[in-house]
Amino acid sequence: MKKKKTIIKITLIFAFLMVNTSFLIKPGVAKYLSGPTMVYAGKNVNLSWYVDTVKYDSADTSSLIYSSYEGGDWIQVGEKLGTGLKGFSQPLIKLGNWDFKVVIWTLVKFGFITILLPVETEVIENIQCVFPKNIKVDVQIMYDDAAMNEMFTKWGLISRFLPLYVDSILDDSYQNYWEEDIDFFAYKLPQWFIHDPYQYYFDNWDNYNDLPDNQGNGEKFDIGILFTSDVNRPYAGIKWPNSNKVIINVYYIELLDWNNNFEEGLFSVIMHEVGHCFGITGEGNVGGNDQKGLLDSTGDTARRDKSGNIIGGIRRSVMDYYYGLRSYNDKFDQGHKNTIASNIARCVS
Repeated sequence: MKKKKTIIKITLIFAFLMVNTSFLIKPGVAKYLSGPTMVYAGKNVNLSWYVDTVKYDSADTSSLIYSSYEGGDWIQVGEKLGTGLKGFSQPLIKLGNWDFKVVIWTLVKFGFITILLPVETEVIENIQCVFPKNIKVDVQIMYDDAAMNEMFTKWGLISRFLPLYVDSILDDSYQNYWEEDIDFFAYKLPQWFIHDPYQYYFDNWDNYNDLPDNQGNGEKFDIGILFTSDVNRPYAGIKWPNSNKVIINVYYIELLDWNNNFEEGLFSVIMHEVGHCFGITGEGNVGGNDQKGLLDSTGDTARRDKSGNIIGGIRRSVMDYYYGLRSYNDKFDQGHKNTIASNIARCVS
């Protein structure tokens, strides 16, 4: 009976402590916790804080780190053991507002009872994850005779205007979100604009894509785009695996559902494939495992072909100039803005 009463007392004391230990927790706003106010997407946020070596025993103390994105739920992202100066680093891959919180836990004694409790909490708020500054993208254009003949014969587009088209559509598409923080460059100049009838230059682009001396913004072209017209290539555009080179197949552009608006269809394919160069993939389309469009990296726009068959992915507003100008409102959705922002700095020279 005595043992039973003792167990009851301990249980009641423990319940009392769990309900009434808020006085032990000392919330503060970045008294010891420090971090930046702004981080470029894809870069690390670096936090530091101090766990008092006098107040707490190192063996019994740990710090739990939490993050909150755009005012959402707190999610634990790390843990650091012991006392003294502590640090935490994590890349931010979503544009917007981030808050971080550190909760210090330690063993607290109440008579003969020792309980692990949170004793201090500190929060650092409003760390902004932003698009990188001053991104400059040099684009090399290649074309063969089939592409030029098809574009001129059917739509009256002259080859010499291709650099203007490419520069304008990419600036319009990307500066719509990031203004002058990103700029594309394409010119009708030697080595920038190449007649490549046999695709030799395109096939060897990764070895021959040096920028001319004193031109451009880096050492190499960042993106290479080949325009062709080929009935045997069953796609309107493709980003080459493991390379930032792109094929635009104008033959198939007229077969897709842009209401016979070839020019905007061409713009859409260019914009879309360049998005793949900046980290967007089609992973969520494989096996239809992203039907709600939740994976940031799912990149193919959904549409119907002229036979009514659905092709591409589920997110119609993604990476598509034509639909972006109409009822879908955005040329990119938020997930793709996050992915592009966090990858673009490492994708350009």
